[in-house]
Amino acid sequence: MNTLNYGNNWGNLFILAHEVGHHINGHSLDLVLYAADAVESVSLAQSRQQELEANEFAGFVLARLGGPISSANEVISKISKDSDDSYNTHPSRDKRLKATAKGYNNASINNNSKPNELIIFEGVLTSKEAIDIYQNGEKSELEGNLYDAISFYSKSAKLNYIFSFFKMAMVKLSLGDENGALNDLNLYINNGGKYPWAFNERARIYYNKGLYIEALNDYKSVLYYDPNGEFVSNPYYSIGHCRASLGDMDGACKEWKIASEKGNKFAANDILKYCH
Repeated sequence: MNTLNYGNNWGNLFILAHEVGHHINGHSLDLVLYAADAVESVSLAQSRQQELEANEFAGFVLARLGGPISSANEVISKISKDSDDSYNTHPSRDKRLKATAKGYNNASINNNSKPNELIIFEGVLTSKEAIDIYQNGEKSELEGNLYDAISFYSKSAKLNYIFSFFKMAMVKLSLGDENGALNDLNLYINNGGKYPWAFNERARIYYNKGLYIEALNDYKSVLYYDPNGEFVSNPYYSIGHCRASLGDMDGACKEWKIASEKGNKFAANDILKYCH
C-alpha cells in the first residue's frame, strides 16, 4: 500500500479488502490446519485460485462502498503482468481483472442485500486467534477456536459462499467429527462445488464407513476434475484399495501399478503382496 499510495484511497481500500477476502474465504485458517498436519500445503494452482477469490470479494466490497472499478484496475495493472502464470503463486493480470469485475458486477446485481460487517470481522478474529493460540502451544484452547471457526463458516455459507461448506468440513475433520464433515462435504458438492480435495476427503470418509462404491466414485471424480494432479496427487492407490475391497483384485492391481509408476511406494508393496 505504501508503494501504491499516490492519493488514490479507493485503490488502497481495494488492497485492504483483498486481504480481508483471504480471511472471508478461509485461506488464513489453513495455516492452523497445516501446522496440525490436517491438510497439505496449497499448490501453485490453489494459490492462484485463492488470489482470484480474494480479488472477487474485493471487487464486491469496492462496488458496495461506491468506489469506481477503474481504481481497482489501476492497482492490478501496476502489480501484475499478462504472462503465463503456470509457475507463479499469483494469477495473470487478465484473470485478476476478470475476477474483480465479477465481484463488482455481482454487487450491482444483488444491490438489495448489504454486506455483513460482522461476518468479515468474525472471520479475521477467529483465524488470528486460532493461529496465535496454536503457535503459542496452547493446544487445549485450539478446539474452542475451531468451533468458533465453524460458526463463522456457517454464517458465510448462508451468504452463498458455498466453499465455506468445504472449510467447515475440514475444521470438523480436524476435530474428529467425520459425520459432521460428511454432511458439509455433501452440501458443498451438491451445491455445485467441484474442488477435487472435497471429493478426496468425502471418498476417504466413505471408505472408512465401508461404503466402497461411493468412495470409488468420488476418487474417480478427483481424477475427472484434477487430471494433472495439481490438487490431489496420485489417487490411483486409493482407487486400487476400493476395487480390492469390492473383490476386484485385477482392477486393484492395475490401479496400484499406475500409482507405483507415479512414485507411490506403498502401491509397489501391495503389488508384491497381492498381485501375481
